[in-house]
Amino acid sequence: MDRTKGIGGSDAAAACGLDPYRTPMQLYAEKRGETPGRTTSIPMMVGTLLDPLVVDLAERELGEPITRRQEVVYDPERPFLWATLDGATRNAVVQAKTTSMATDWGDPGTDEIPVQYLIQVQHEMRVTGLGLAIVPVLFLGRELQIYKVEADHELQKMVLERELELWDRIQRGDPPDPQRAIDAVLRWPKDSGAKVTATPEVERLVRDLREARAAIKELEEEKISLEDQLKVYIADASTLVSRDGHQLATWKAQGVSRVDVKRLQAEAPEIAQRFTFTSSTCVLRLKK
Repeated sequence: MDRTKGIGGSDAAAACGLDPYRTPMQLYAEKRGETPGRTTSIPMMVGTLLDPLVVDLAERELGEPITRRQEVVYDPERPFLWATLDGATRNAVVQAKTTSMATDWGDPGTDEIPVQYLIQVQHEMRVTGLGLAIVPVLFLGRELQIYKVEADHELQKMVLERELELWDRIQRGDPPDPQRAIDAVLRWPKDSGAKVTATPEVERLVRDLREARAAIKELEEEKISLEDQLKVYIADASTLVSRDGHQLATWKAQGVSRVDVKRLQAEAPEIAQRFTFTSSTCVLRLKK
């Protein structure tokens, strides 16, 4: 499936500005083909591999069959909106999750799930027309808990409005307002050479940033000094222990492999050229 051709359930929270990992601007850039899309992290890969197992465990826990696994369902009126189901029962979509963080999860059996997943399952319920979402969650790879979320038509309407607004922007090439620094980099990869006058609030931001950077520099210098003192004390030993025998730190040799870029360019310039690329980005520097 070409994910640039529409908005899926896992995109819904980002379209609404409620995804802690992706902003509307990042989603916009992905769908426009301006960025390669989300980088698959190891936790994401593990989650994808474990999802079928979580669905199997949920099926056994619920005592009813879970079918329609990995079925892609399209909005009948807007085919650019879709949902890839982890599964479905007779009356509910199933969205499996794995996590090592229980912070944003409420009591099992409730609808208290992280907001990005709440938006996702509301999107899936609207697309499928089902009135319930079952969210089985495997915590730390050891404990299965099941949450149940009922359809909220007002929330679904809000999600749909945000999705339609962003999709319209994607079609017109009109990016949404930046929310984070990464958005500014995506929106303005090169400077225009123009000048902009700071407001009193922005001048205060500059002062605060300058003070924060100075504090970080001071702490970094202190960190280096403390590390130096510890390394000198440990000398050629490999482990530092407390007076009661508890391990406090280690100071061990480890190998690191690096590419000798200068030698590669000198001895194999064609290969070096093939794997060399130039990128452009704006850099923020404060002036005295």
